[in-house]
Amino acid sequence: LSEYRNTQLATIAMYVCAVAGLTILTGLSGQISLGNGAFMFVGAYTVALLLEHHVTTSNGVLALFLVVAVLVAAFAGALVGVAAARLRGPYLAGITLALAVGLPVLPKYSHLQSSLGGHAGISVNAPAPPGDMNYFRWQAWLCLIAAAITLFLLANLSSSRVGRAFRAVRDDEIAASLAGLPVARVQVLAFVVSAACAGLAGGLFGILSLTVLPDLFTSLV
Repeated sequence: LSEYRNTQLATIAMYVCAVAGLTILTGLSGQISLGNGAFMFVGAYTVALLLEHHVTTSNGVLALFLVVAVLVAAFAGALVGVAAARLRGPYLAGITLALAVGLPVLPKYSHLQSSLGGHAGISVNAPAPPGDMNYFRWQAWLCLIAAAITLFLLANLSSSRVGRAFRAVRDDEIAASLAGLPVARVQVLAFVVSAACAGLAGGLFGILSLTVLPDLFTSLV
């Protein structure tokens, strides 16, 4: 494939990771979220900062950094999920939209500009492809593998006991509570899963663009 087609494939696969997580949150759990861009921001800046302070030529280390981005974004999702578990409908949409707009402003804050790059953002020191592989082909394979792993794990999650709990809470919270399901905990878990997928997508986004800018994430809802 040409460099252009490889870039297209990589971009689509990257967004598949983010949308798949959002499908779990909204489709299975029934919660509205407009803040996916904020969790992508967390994942992208996590990978960029790790690569900035720990320059590596190993793709294994890069995979480890992506896992760290997933964990950091999942933690952020847990924090948001705890607050969001008490909100419904437009109130939940409003607070997640405020998060998506407000969080990317942090790098522009005067006390954080030196570490987060301010308006200029952070350059991503991505490692070279293995062997003599073309760089754009390597990006496509990296994102496609990440998307395949994400879809495989989410497919198993949705057909598991946790997935059935998501559906029960989505369909009727009162009935789910009477059946013994911890409704708030299930809703927080859905936020964690969605945020983790968005964090992975954000990390891949940084590798594709080779730079992370705060203004790139305000429109990614």
